[in-house]
This record gives sequence, structure tokens and C-alpha cells, in this order.
Amino acid sequence: MYNSNQLAQHVRAVFYGGNWSCVNFKEILQGISYNQAQTKIAECNSIAELCFPIQY
Repeated sequence: MYNSNQLAQHVRAVFYGGNWSCVNFKEILQGISYNQAQTKIAECNSIAELCFPIQY
């Protein structure tokens, strides 16, 4: 398998499931509303701020 194909397969697994950790962004973020994602708690980053660089 070419490196680019293998890398693409791993990225798809992280976002949509099937990776070695059994965790994926689609399942984790599925029930989060836009308002919840934008909410900051104390000085911590919001969910939206943490996820933005991942999909950029």
C-alpha cells in the first residue's frame, strides 16, 4: 500500500471510526449543539476552539 493511501485510510478511521483506539470524532461530537461547542468553562478552551485546527 502506498504511504498516501495508508495515511488517508488512517485519517478516515480517526474521523469516522475503525481506528485502533475505537474513538472517532463523528461519534463523540454527534450530540453536541453549536451553542454547547461555543461555551467556555472558566479559562478553558471551548470544544469548537479545540476542534477547529483538526478540520482546518
